[in-house]
Amino acid sequence: MNTKAIIGVIILVVIIIVTWKIMSTKAPDSIPNVSVTQGASNTADVSAAVGTPLKVSQASFSFTGYGPGKEETGTFNKVEYALSKDSSGKISGAITFDNASVSTGKAMLDKHLCSPDFIDCVTYPKTVFTLTSFDAKGGIASGSLLFRGQKKDISFPVTVKGNVYSADVKLNTSLFGFKYTAIKEEIRIQFSVTLS
Repeated sequence: MNTKAIIGVIILVVIIIVTWKIMSTKAPDSIPNVSVTQGASNTADVSAAVGTPLKVSQASFSFTGYGPGKEETGTFNKVEYALSKDSSGKISGAITFDNASVSTGKAMLDKHLCSPDFIDCVTYPKTVFTLTSFDAKGGIASGSLLFRGQKKDISFPVTVKGNVYSADVKLNTSLFGFKYTAIKEEIRIQFSVTLS
């Protein structure tokens, strides 16, 4: 095999590997998508949850972003919960994330995530999910998401095991005006909340 042929084979192998890495860095196809209503949300903000207040005894939240050949996972260190359950078993309320508390364990990445490229923590200090409709027995959670100054109606499936509520979903951030092209538009969101 001559030198040109060897170089050609090496280049082809590199292209295949790079393509595979790019294609493999995305949220699993089996994870359901968050349904987002394109228009402006008509959902009223919940300033005070209605019914019996629920205590959050344990909670975890993470997001994973995907780029060429890599993925990064983070969370928010400051989250406020104001949830309640009414007499019919419906849960409502709000979950508020302090955007400046974003944390990946990498200081430079955290700083970049707070920049206008991503969350833009100065312009948009809070991300708020307002829950308006969810049966405590499980099913679809509906409400609104205020993210990067844009509010959209959303819905997604939630799994209930005892008093633990969890979800594993994908969110298309471009629907909220997010246009940074160096990463994929879709992020994975996972959470688990224990209520009492």
